[in-house]
Amino acid sequence: MATIITSKLFYDAFTDIGGGGVSWLNMNVCDRVKVIIEGYVEWNLKNVRVQFTAVDNTIEIVNELDQRTWSGQEFKVGDTVTIVGTSSNDGDVTITAISVDDRTITVAEALTTEFSGDATFHGVTAITSFDFYYNLITNQGVEDYQSFIDEGTIQRFRVTGFDASDTLHYLNFTIPTKSIGWSSNTITDALINETDEVQIIGAGISDYKQYFTITQEFDVAPYYLLGQVGNFQNEVPPNYYRFGNSLKYICRVDAKYDAKNPNADHTGSSLTPNGNGSWFDQASGGEKPQYKVTGISYVDNDTSETLTELDPTKNVAITISLESLSSTFTASTDFVLGFFVCPISEQRYQDTPDRTLRQNFLFDYGKTTTGVAAIDGNNFGTQWQVLSNIVGTYNDAASITITALVQAGYYLDEYWQGLENEERQYVLFVSVQNPSVTTTSASDRVVCFADYNSAVIDQTNSTLFEFTGYGLSAYEYPDTSVVPMGSVNGQSGTPFLIEAPFRVFNSPDGDGNTPTIKQINWQVVAVKSGYDDFVIEERIIDCSSVVKLLNIQEISIDQTRGFTTYEDDPFNAVTIERDAANDTATMAAYIARYGVTLRWEDWIQISADSVVSDAGTISVNPIKKYIENVVEKWANYSGVQGWDLKMRFQCVVTDLNNIDQTYQCDLPMTCIDNTTSWTGSSGTSNAVYFQNEAGGVNYGSILREGQITKVKVAFAGNYPIDTVTESGWYGFMRMNVTGSTVFESRFASSEVPSESDSPWVSTAPAADPSADISYANGNVRIDIYNPTPSTTSQINLSAYFDSSQYGEDELKFVFLYGIGTTKFTT
Repeated sequence: MATIITSKLFYDAFTDIGGGGVSWLNMNVCDRVKVIIEGYVEWNLKNVRVQFTAVDNTIEIVNELDQRTWSGQEFKVGDTVTIVGTSSNDGDVTITAISVDDRTITVAEALTTEFSGDATFHGVTAITSFDFYYNLITNQGVEDYQSFIDEGTIQRFRVTGFDASDTLHYLNFTIPTKSIGWSSNTITDALINETDEVQIIGAGISDYKQYFTITQEFDVAPYYLLGQVGNFQNEVPPNYYRFGNSLKYICRVDAKYDAKNPNADHTGSSLTPNGNGSWFDQASGGEKPQYKVTGISYVDNDTSETLTELDPTKNVAITISLESLSSTFTASTDFVLGFFVCPISEQRYQDTPDRTLRQNFLFDYGKTTTGVAAIDGNNFGTQWQVLSNIVGTYNDAASITITALVQAGYYLDEYWQGLENEERQYVLFVSVQNPSVTTTSASDRVVCFADYNSAVIDQTNSTLFEFTGYGLSAYEYPDTSVVPMGSVNGQSGTPFLIEAPFRVFNSPDGDGNTPTIKQINWQVVAVKSGYDDFVIEERIIDCSSVVKLLNIQEISIDQTRGFTTYEDDPFNAVTIERDAANDTATMAAYIARYGVTLRWEDWIQISADSVVSDAGTISVNPIKKYIENVVEKWANYSGVQGWDLKMRFQCVVTDLNNIDQTYQCDLPMTCIDNTTSWTGSSGTSNAVYFQNEAGGVNYGSILREGQITKVKVAFAGNYPIDTVTESGWYGFMRMNVTGSTVFESRFASSEVPSESDSPWVSTAPAADPSADISYANGNVRIDIYNPTPSTTSQINLSAYFDSSQYGEDELKFVFLYGIGTTKFTT
């Protein structure tokens, strides 16, 4: 026989010992569990025929039909053995040798020669040390103590100084592995990695059995692993909680005479029964969960500013609404509020000899009851603190409200400061069960997702960076010197120039260092409250290598967007330059400009940020739920199912602490199809004509091959002009081969010429004699009819297109056009 585990009883944090316990792991992810393991160590050789020989003090098994051996019954050299059932040799002896055939032992004490037909030998060597192993594995898994979390580490504890007869004093285990990153325990002595969350006590010696009781407290983990981003985003359990799977608790107890001996003297495992737990927002056993979070909100506790996520630089008040589907809440409902981070690298939680599992994941939680005074999280007052002032308010049997403060301690603040915003993922959860449940086995407990989100650090530090002027300014084609617009608002194909004036702190510190502009990011993003932003277009300009002159980066970057247009077209610009005229005593001024054309390419697919999770599922940006065809066409994302477009500018500045700070400013953006009446107008219809060169014969929607086609667009309706800020109308046309991109588009306008080799003929059509106003400063003619001081009833655009430079197979074109009003200059 060996180490025998006679009982395992599990207790949850809600009913504790009073719940009576269960023999299976009836717990969910993040639950706090206490397990009490009882057992004994016994080894013997019973009812055996042996020959005692006094000459050499040997004891030989002489029954050839008895295949038992001394080592097979776990006897070893050095063992103390109690002999019973003989005539002359009962008593204690010490083994000094075991024969090669394992049938004979030599003992230190003098023996009396005799044959005994029914002797029994009991091992009574004192057990003084234990190695204790545990793991959570799937119900179908095989015995394995390699850590789920800290790969390559065996989950093992050790204790020395054990005495089974001492039933009064608990001994703490230590963690004798290279890493404690898998352990959820509190370390009470860092020199030896001692923990008081795994303890052993003697339970007496009876009938040659040395009894023990091991008590362990642990968290059901993993909370989160690399590769589970998709699981958390889509709330899909990992494989070990899917398809009827669950985790079960297994353990092994190695009993030793000497802790230094790497070999167990007596060992035993407990690998059953199966567990019955679940992941977030699930109930055990596949039942319908009876609790769910219905809302969460964040507020800056100092300024009352509404936030959408945590910010470690602020004291953030969170409010969570929790619902009971079966209306089981009472005025005294127990609940747990918990928090942990989701590291972007396994290095955060693997091979960490000085940090526990909770410290690696900055796990904090507090258990309390509705209607009682506020409590703080378990880590409050330490550098690991996160949660404080946790209060539960009973509303009615169907709902309770949980409030708390998130006050980031040193380690959370330090950890998040070194990451980009999108890398600061975290989870808030609430665990609750029916208050009437008093037994462990009756639990309907659910660990509810409160939020899976990214923390954002407020970096609007006016001493380091500031936007000047209008923040972001939008200039609509064709004007760049007029009053800027506060939004980007136009038709597919309309060009805009976006301007971002800003200043950066440039006074040196004591070592002569000044902040550095690392990069400029221009983005067009689709945004929706509660969802990740979806980047549709992005341009990154690296500024980090620009040298400094007198502590100031003399940035002068002049690039183009790559549109096909005339030379020095300002709407084709990507520039960053010094704006010394707007410097202050401590800040250097710059202007960044970016040309953007509202895009229409509904045939060009763009990424939807697909990620394969460990559950084998595909996580796709939520925009796919609303925009089936994720393409370049921006009108798809403009005001569709709650999604909106924004023009975004970001400036990344490396501060004096060598930390990258990101400053951001957005402009609202609206993009409508060119076939839709111009925004703000009362126009009722647009008509397009392809005519012969003289304009007298219509060809429907066909361009003439190898010839010149007159293209005409008629806008009919009541088009207003704001005579306070607007001076008149302009028009543009775009033609590009079907399947090509905005960068291959050929552009013509009423204001500026086309590029030198444009298929748009450089001479605009003649004015319509019946038009009240007609002009062509470029190669598009604009004719205006029946104008009044504030409105006009019809506008016609016309231009010539020469298709001779295209082959027959290329004569499938996309044609876009637009009209707008020019603005008065300041």
